[in-house]
Amino acid sequence: MSKGSACTNCRKRKIRCDGARPQCRACRTSSEQFQDCEYTDLGVTHSQRLEEQIAILEAKVHELEAHPHLPSSPSPARQPESCPINRSLSAAEAPLSSELHQTLIHRFIQSSADLAFFLNTERFLHSFTTSARPSQALLNTIYLWGIHLSHEPQVRQHEPQFLAKALQSISHCLAGATSLRVLHTIQASVLIAQYFFRNSRILEGKYHMTAAHSLSIGARLHTIRSSASPPPPPTITSPTRGFPPPVDPIEEGEHIRAFWTVIILNTCWQSLDGESLSNMVYTKEPGLRIDTPWPEDMDTYVTHGIPYDLVGDHTVEGFLRGMNPNSNPPGGQSWISLHAKASILFERATQIGAAHAHWKTKCIPTVTHPLDQDPDFLTIDIAIQTLSHVLSSVKSPPTKQHHHILVPLLINAASIRLHQTFIQCESKSTDQNQHVQSQRHHHHRVRVVDSARNIVRLIAHYAQSRCIGGGGGAIDPIVAPLSMIAFHTLQVAGPGSASGGEYNTELETLIDAMGRLSSVCPVMTRNVQAAQVRAGG
Repeated sequence: MSKGSACTNCRKRKIRCDGARPQCRACRTSSEQFQDCEYTDLGVTHSQRLEEQIAILEAKVHELEAHPHLPSSPSPARQPESCPINRSLSAAEAPLSSELHQTLIHRFIQSSADLAFFLNTERFLHSFTTSARPSQALLNTIYLWGIHLSHEPQVRQHEPQFLAKALQSISHCLAGATSLRVLHTIQASVLIAQYFFRNSRILEGKYHMTAAHSLSIGARLHTIRSSASPPPPPTITSPTRGFPPPVDPIEEGEHIRAFWTVIILNTCWQSLDGESLSNMVYTKEPGLRIDTPWPEDMDTYVTHGIPYDLVGDHTVEGFLRGMNPNSNPPGGQSWISLHAKASILFERATQIGAAHAHWKTKCIPTVTHPLDQDPDFLTIDIAIQTLSHVLSSVKSPPTKQHHHILVPLLINAASIRLHQTFIQCESKSTDQNQHVQSQRHHHHRVRVVDSARNIVRLIAHYAQSRCIGGGGGAIDPIVAPLSMIAFHTLQVAGPGSASGGEYNTELETLIDAMGRLSSVCPVMTRNVQAAQVRAGG
């Protein structure tokens, strides 16, 4: 292979590239979602343009965090020229019947819980009969999802045009969203990010995910009911800076859920490659720290409201600091709050593993203490075990909720990310010290393998329950890369475990379950193909 012919992913990862096109073997078999295999011999790639836009958005987020009094509706960077929103929309303007529009909305609502829809569904549907109709950006995005989830070819043919239409309306809102429309713009950005993630367009998904995060920080959604602000009067709910004061607990609940939904999306997808830094800065400074209370399920806001004297104070820091094996985590026992906590642990576990990357090559203790005695490592390890214990005692929801599957998946993935350094380090040990290393790392190997097997069982059960009766609908696309984390872990650590002879069967079980879920999660199809190549090679 000639010099300079490696793809952009292999160059970044500093690994050998076979130069195959349209996708090299390293990207094709990757467990980190490197589906954007591109070469620079034809100029700047689409991925590079998107990465530049994401970097600009992330810089805007950090600027907003450093200067909390900037305007509440930031203007994200202009979309790249190659983005579909700049193409002709003439075909998208073809009118659809009002009955079809209603069908598309209904089809979306059926899967909305799995796609990070944080608004109150009944109020959203009722708004169509009032003057406070949903924003056009949100409507177009929901129509896009309704078309995408349709099985009718005559409906699906409109998908490219409605994608362009949704992107254009979102872009207009991002460029100048008013406070009354910011919440809908955040929701539309979250939904379009999920659409791209579902369809293996990861960088485009990250662009809109970061845009939603930028808007949420600019609107001060991380300071709802902050202890740094004066407490609200007994009869008035706390106003959200950047929004008009919420009219009731349901609307304030939407604001709270909006912030945590964005956090969940950001912490999960930003952490997948094990290298990207978080967009969120966890700090103790008033006005910058996360003070917004943990979210509740929407039914709680509807039936019980929000206590007028509820105050948010160091929410994330208090969660991590207050965890111990013999107590419940402070605050937030709803499924969406458990989801937020699990995603934060996944992010922190990934960051700690990346921070000790030198272990992977040198396999020597740090200057002060080994990794497994590092205070940050111990804090997150205890938090993972505690949240796992709490989860085992939490009553399952009466109806299907995506949180119910994602919380244990993220907890087990966090355990893998935290402990996998020891397994990678062990595999590089010399014959002379292999026995000593194996003894020292046995506990970590057991944790990693057990966590991977837990994920296999969860995915297999999920596939069975979702595919009964032909399946249909959608699932959160994050399930796909979390499945691959388990697959890669079993391949690396399974053969050396106490019952390593079973790992081939478990890999087959996982591949089968992933294949069955492909019908409700297209990104899973690519992962199944990668897993089959890796298992066969």
